[in-house]
Amino acid sequence: KGPIYKFNNYGFKTTKFVCNKDFKKAKKNFLYFASWPQVLKGLDLLLEIFPKNSDLNLYICGHFKSEKDFCRLYKTEIFKTPNVFPIGVARVNSTQFYNLCQKCAFVILPSASEGMAGSVVQCMYAGLIPVITKETGIDVEDFGAIFKDGSINEIERTIIQVSQLTDDRCKEQMLEVRAYSEEKYSEQAFISRWREILLDITKNQESDVQSTKGR
Repeated sequence: KGPIYKFNNYGFKTTKFVCNKDFKKAKKNFLYFASWPQVLKGLDLLLEIFPKNSDLNLYICGHFKSEKDFCRLYKTEIFKTPNVFPIGVARVNSTQFYNLCQKCAFVILPSASEGMAGSVVQCMYAGLIPVITKETGIDVEDFGAIFKDGSINEIERTIIQVSQLTDDRCKEQMLEVRAYSEEKYSEQAFISRWREILLDITKNQESDVQSTKGR
């Protein structure tokens, strides 16, 4: 019955913009950067796709190693496929994180449900182009790609399509991603939005008090 306030997630302001990369190689590399559970986040779908596309590479960052049943089921795809790299947990803003951002042009997350995926926002802040489902809660304007649906065929089609972008277009999208992130997904934008929300809540409370006194 009360008002609903929407706000964006944010990337850490200390995050470096990784912009000097070889796009001819980077556009063939995708970073899966997520927490858990893996089926909800869509890693199972990616593990059905990348082994069939040996010219493309998937770097997996997250808590997948703690999901023993998942790792047992996808043991071959995760640990024995030449173009799939099981990294594990990578700390944001670490040397490892920046090395992955250097290698990859895209962050990919075919998640089935999110509020607003902070992992994707963080990678966008570092300059990675999002390739995501609408369920991640993130808008892409003239950059990145949103899967039309969550089917394996659509996800695979989109992955191949973005991997075939020209080097110049990849660079343009990377610059657009960073600029958009600084505007919409910065800590300052987050703080400013919460100030707006708190002011509006305070005004509504004052209005309710005045209304009650007038009865």
